[in-house]
Amino acid sequence: MRILISALLCFGQISATALLADQVILRNQDRLSGTVAGLAEGKLSLSTEYAGRIEIDWSQVAQLKVERPLVIKLQDGKQAESPIEMAREGFGRGASPGLPDEFALSDIVSIRKPAALQTRPGWLRHWEGQAQLGYNITRGNSDSDNLALAFRPQRSTEKDRIQAEYQLIYSKQEDSQVNSLQEGSLRYDRFLDSDRVFIFALGGFDTNRQQQLKLRSRQGGGFGYTFPTAEKTSLTIYGGVTAVQEKFEGLNRDNQVQGLAGFEFSRELLADGSFHAQTEYEPRFNESRYLLRWDAQLQFPLFRNLIFGVEVFDKFNSNPQSVGTKKNDFGILSTFGWKF
Repeated sequence: MRILISALLCFGQISATALLADQVILRNQDRLSGTVAGLAEGKLSLSTEYAGRIEIDWSQVAQLKVERPLVIKLQDGKQAESPIEMAREGFGRGASPGLPDEFALSDIVSIRKPAALQTRPGWLRHWEGQAQLGYNITRGNSDSDNLALAFRPQRSTEKDRIQAEYQLIYSKQEDSQVNSLQEGSLRYDRFLDSDRVFIFALGGFDTNRQQQLKLRSRQGGGFGYTFPTAEKTSLTIYGGVTAVQEKFEGLNRDNQVQGLAGFEFSRELLADGSFHAQTEYEPRFNESRYLLRWDAQLQFPLFRNLIFGVEVFDKFNSNPQSVGTKKNDFGILSTFGWKF
């Protein structure tokens, strides 16, 4: 009798635990229970007693039940703190006025803990990006060396985003002048009430031997907005004002103030590929000159974190300061890199 009572109590405790746990039903009808920790970048984090924390591809989730209120954000920008009740396959029900009575699970872009329960992530966490290298050498009737190097780390949280970039392009041909172009930038975005509107501060530099530019540096800031788009697509516009310092060969250092208008477009492609394009327009306020930068990158994975990339860029100066300097610097690069 004691054994029977103990078994019944144990069964009841397990059943109660299962009933109180969050429930995940996959498209293949597998059922998982645990505690939903969050949803980010297409991965649902579920803490379980039997396997620790696991990550589930969000596209494979057919039904979801979350017992406690979490911050649910939809593609149309609606956001509320609410539990999620199970509905028909592919849908969920909210218990908050800020959410529809029923919504598609595919419309959820993020799930996170309420702000009061959030722990501030360390600066060494949430970094991702890639390092790329391309090199071409020719020997024989003509000797040439070409080097391309790029490093693009970024860090995103619910409240802010950091984007950095360094790029070097080096070219040398037999009996000709060495040409090199390098640039670096750092931008910090701080989201306001939502993660669509943000303010930013930036700094950067570039050099260009073809244009006889020894150093151009800039510092500034402004506002930006990220449009609501389809899944796997991102479109952001931004604008502001920057202070610029320039030094060309044989000329005095020049200090200017200029405007800044730009946009960024990203799209995930088939076979885990990605496309990214960025354009910046920088008109000078006190002279009839402007700079226009355009860059597009196409990347595909080769093996694990190894990637192959093709990049097309154009850097246009409407009125070069040095005599005999061309307005355009245009290039096409192919590189191999490592994604982290």
